[in-house]
Amino acid sequence: MTAPLDAQQIRLYVIECLHLLYWTFFKPLTFERWTREIHPQLHPYRGFAGSSRELDALPRWRRARRQVYLLNAVLSMVVAVFFVLLYVVHLRVRFGVRASAFLFGWGLGFLALAVRDLHYRKYAYPAMLVLVVLYLVTLYILSFPYLLHVVFMLVFGLILGLVLGLVFSLVGGLVFGLVFGLLGGLVLGLILGLGVGLGGVLVFGLIFGLVFGLGVGLVFGLGVGLGVASLGGGVIAGLITGAVWTMSVLRLWFWLPECLWMMLLWLRSLAMPRELLPHLLPWVPPYFDEATFLPLPWLEHIVVAAYRETPAAALQTVEDLTTSTRQQRAVRKIIIRIAMEVLQHCQTTSDIAVVEDQLAWLPSPPPVQVGQFLPQMLDISQDVRAAREASSFYRQAQLMQKPLNVLRNTTRKLPFTLHLDDAATSNHIMQRWMTILEAAQNELNERATRQNEVPQEYIAGPALEPESADYRFKGRQDLFREVETLVLSAQPTILHLYGGRRTGKTSALRYLPRRIGADVIPLVIDLQGVATATTMAGFAKELARQMVEEARRSRNVRLPDLDNAALQNDPFPELLRWMECIEQQYLGKRWLLCLDEFERLSTFVEETGSHAPLNFLRYVTQHRRQWITLFSGSHGIDELASYWSDYLINAQSLRISYLAEADARELIVCPVQGFPHVYDANTIEEILRLTRCQPYLVQLVCYLLVEHLNREHRMRTTERDLAVVIPAVLERGRAYFREFWGKMLCEDERELLLSLLRGDTLGEQELAVVQKLLRKGVIERKEHGYDFQVPLMRTFVEESFVKQQGNMSRPAM
Repeated sequence: MTAPLDAQQIRLYVIECLHLLYWTFFKPLTFERWTREIHPQLHPYRGFAGSSRELDALPRWRRARRQVYLLNAVLSMVVAVFFVLLYVVHLRVRFGVRASAFLFGWGLGFLALAVRDLHYRKYAYPAMLVLVVLYLVTLYILSFPYLLHVVFMLVFGLILGLVLGLVFSLVGGLVFGLVFGLLGGLVLGLILGLGVGLGGVLVFGLIFGLVFGLGVGLVFGLGVGLGVASLGGGVIAGLITGAVWTMSVLRLWFWLPECLWMMLLWLRSLAMPRELLPHLLPWVPPYFDEATFLPLPWLEHIVVAAYRETPAAALQTVEDLTTSTRQQRAVRKIIIRIAMEVLQHCQTTSDIAVVEDQLAWLPSPPPVQVGQFLPQMLDISQDVRAAREASSFYRQAQLMQKPLNVLRNTTRKLPFTLHLDDAATSNHIMQRWMTILEAAQNELNERATRQNEVPQEYIAGPALEPESADYRFKGRQDLFREVETLVLSAQPTILHLYGGRRTGKTSALRYLPRRIGADVIPLVIDLQGVATATTMAGFAKELARQMVEEARRSRNVRLPDLDNAALQNDPFPELLRWMECIEQQYLGKRWLLCLDEFERLSTFVEETGSHAPLNFLRYVTQHRRQWITLFSGSHGIDELASYWSDYLINAQSLRISYLAEADARELIVCPVQGFPHVYDANTIEEILRLTRCQPYLVQLVCYLLVEHLNREHRMRTTERDLAVVIPAVLERGRAYFREFWGKMLCEDERELLLSLLRGDTLGEQELAVVQKLLRKGVIERKEHGYDFQVPLMRTFVEESFVKQQGNMSRPAM
């Protein structure tokens, strides 16, 4: 047996119902979260009319459903009474039987809908039928003269109560349906119907009014009902209709008071102490009206001002505005203003270094209004932090160069990516940061000089990139002359560039855009990546992707889009059509297709069993006069599989080997402009001898020498220092030495080299192997026979293979 409710429980129940009504109209997002707390699959827009065993087992669900039905019952009766009152007042008649008939029918219709999901339908439906019959019999006994009209009003009210409640319960939820559709729609429909007459036109007016819902409201109905009788009234009705419709859709009824409230908050913020500004944040309108979406004046000002005093409170407001309101546009502006203020307030490198932590709350991706500006500034902050943590002053100065380069590049591109105002502010910030970083870099360089620290400018390993390596690339004039000749030829042939690993082939290709005219667009394609494809379509797609990227990087040229569907069906003919489109779009341009690591094509050809990529390249070379092909790899033509001769038959080969002695000397003494004099003459000569001017080994030896000097805080090297770092050179360069020994040499060649180190006499049958090693530049003829061209390679082979066998003592280098 249910215990009777006391006054406090009733009051709590009513308060909960009012909360639901308030949330429905002003806090829809809160209402949605509340319904999902009851059950994850429950959604307010799908209504509370449904039922299931799972839901019926939840006490909160049962209580919420009863509250929703109560709200619908009370408010619908209020609407119905209002309907009848307007009917009576407008027609200036007493509250008669026709009005009571509609009210009676409306109540029955809603009751029929309400009980369909409760447990009383067994008794409710017969009871309603009995009430209807008694009502009609009473009217008949009373001999009411307009019985037919009364029956019509009764049936109309019944159907309207059923249909409208059902529609809105299924489409928008009972509460939403009532508040947004039923209330305004019925009032509008009544007045519209009263304006144009009763009967069938009344039905049309009601249904038409329901389409507009609360958005049109009472004023719309009054304008139509009172003005439809005359032409002037029609004009007035139209004007009122448009104005009220606009104001209702934009929620101006609520926005205007909210703007006034925001003005009061702003005036209060000007008068109160700055440290108390965060106390205003809970009073901004979006906290009590989540549905408002028009911009609220001074909202950004108050939140940003509060951030200066209490960042945590302001960020909590930003999060609330983002997740629980429709003020996302204002949130974006607030985020941008806060971020810009943080960036503008940086005075030192330490301020810049902590920006990433201060703005760690920024959303990802950032607002589109700032493009990539904010992410780049955060990356710069991280780079500056890493630079400040470097192990020496010069390393710190060196690492400062990266964020400086990014700032300079971004400054050039900024006007094309932001609005003018944003670009001006952002440009001011970047100029300020560049000034701070340049001053810090100069100070660090001075401190490094005072502490006898040698700048580390050598790069041992990856191919040099012009953007970062700058003037470190030395020599290779023979290569550039060949390329110049090739591009100037009316009928250019294929250029085959080959040489050992880490001799600078890829670096030379990267520097081509700086060495050839603007009418030639070099496209350096890394076939290691292209050959990872397992299908012809994948191969062609990756080849085209790299071509597009290289055209943009080398000459800032945008190539036309490729038809991926056609490429999937027939890849290489589609590539040819695409290349023809490129020629037509860029008349007068020639395209230098540089295929780096071209031997990787052999792997792809053998795995797929098709020579289609090679046939495609041969066709391009022979028939596309605007395209020049350059193959770059580590093997000569005679070292390739036999089928290559058919494709490279007209190729001109150019071997890339060691640097010229003058170029290697310049690399040692002056890798970059302004490098200090740290090597004596004997050390330079010994470096040249040990490395045989092999560029990678020169860089590696000099790199380790500079590291050695900085550990000992000295600025000059000696031959003793060089002897100290040789073991480190062999260890750090082990991957290079092992690749050369294991991949660049065949078994016969390795055996012959070991024989040379053991001092064995070479027979006639080994002369062919000797000739191959001479052509490869591995050995050279000396007075007493043959020896390694690179003494460091000889030392590595000795220590790695010969000494392990204990067959000989190490010869002097």
